[in-house]
Amino acid sequence: MRYDEHSPPASVAPFVACLWTLTGEGEPSAFQLILPDGRPELVVHRGDPFRQKLASGATRRQPRRFVVGQMAGGVAVAPGPRVETVGVRFTPAGLAPLCAFPQTRLADRIVPLDGLRAPGLRTIAAAVAEAPALGDALDALRRELPRAYASSVPLDARLLTAVARITDSGGTAPLEAIAKTVGASPRWLERHFQAAVGITPKRLARLVRFRRAVAALEADGSDAGAAVALDHGYYDQAHFIAEFRAFAGDAPRRFVQARLAELTRFFVDRGRTA
Repeated sequence: MRYDEHSPPASVAPFVACLWTLTGEGEPSAFQLILPDGRPELVVHRGDPFRQKLASGATRRQPRRFVVGQMAGGVAVAPGPRVETVGVRFTPAGLAPLCAFPQTRLADRIVPLDGLRAPGLRTIAAAVAEAPALGDALDALRRELPRAYASSVPLDARLLTAVARITDSGGTAPLEAIAKTVGASPRWLERHFQAAVGITPKRLARLVRFRRAVAALEADGSDAGAAVALDHGYYDQAHFIAEFRAFAGDAPRRFVQARLAELTRFFVDRGRTA
């Protein structure tokens, strides 16, 4: 399979991290783990929908058009025979302006677009699904995303600044310092941040550290977990291992030794901070 990322229109860059496409032929029997990274997504399967493994061990076919909220852990999916998937990866608070509800309602959920109070998202997804070719689908995103945000309710700029402070610091900035930077109390920030992002500032900081640590392990390919832990703001290696188990379901060393599965590797962040 082939995974490609594309820059969003400049006017929506504060809300959209990237556009992405995944194409090719899948192995329907092979479930692979997509790791959480603190950024919600809109996904449209133009080819065969993927299957998803549930916590119970059962599987279900994904909808053709859905939103991925802030995930607590990895999601195991298996591609269909013909893969042609288009996605929008939002910045942590970037989905909120397009939804008429708090993002906590999407937390740890993959939700079909049907029935969501998000007409702008449905318009975007329909344009992608109905485009005659993949290039046309990307053109539809570049056309419809600015329209959707232009008619959305503006997000409080303090929340975007708080997200940027967390990501720019690699997830190490204290909440009190972030609140001071944006001119708000920690209590105000936590309450409004959770409504806009879907998770608390502390949890987003944990995910930012985790995704950067995974990228470092993937790039290095060694078992140097202690060095990675210190470089990415963990107290010690034990803290790093505990966080890795929480988000990836395995210890860092076994994760690296097994190497990353194809889909896991595609969606590993290699330097984006938004």
